Amino acid sequence: MIKKFAPDELPELLNQLTQWQLSADKSAIQRNFKFADFNETFGFMTRVAIKESAGNGLPSRLVECVQ
Repeated sequence: MIKKFAPDELPELLNQLTQWQLSADKSAIQRNFKFADFNETFGFMTRVAIKESAGNGLPSRLVECVQ
């Protein structure tokens, strides 16, 4: 099972990551990805879903498609 970090642990953990930031409500970390087209986007989402299912944990995510 994937460990869920407490909100007070997140700022220190962010020091170890590049291109990630603390969410507005400070309850999660987030990162924006931009893809060339729908196929690239869907491929990325599929690979993430496969990795998540292998780890027995599914983090929350928001996917926003913009043309």
